Amino acid sequence: MSELDYEPAPALEADVPMVRPWLGRALTDWTRGCYPPRRGVFLVWGWLLPVWGVIILFKFFIYVLGVALLLAAAPVWAVAELITYHHRSKRAQRLAWINYMLDLHDESPPE
Repeated sequence: MSELDYEPAPALEADVPMVRPWLGRALTDWTRGCYPPRRGVFLVWGWLLPVWGVIILFKFFIYVLGVALLLAAAPVWAVAELITYHHRSKRAQRLAWINYMLDLHDESPPE
């Protein structure tokens, strides 16, 4: 048989479903053949949800760190105020006395 001779292609009889709205399976098969599976939503949310979760956790840890810093600093400031109260009150009394004496003698404060 030479390459110029060929056999006719056999007739293919395929069972092609009719596309009718009330035939759900046939419509689904036809749509699946026309459009690829919808993976876009999965890809977008598959990447965005973990990233969003990490950002929320990061914000939460910053908030918790701020609260812990405030709770740790409050006793330090309270103790510092108690320790330096006598010195600060004496300094305020001295400043008030200096201003009173300068005003009494009509002098300006030294620079």
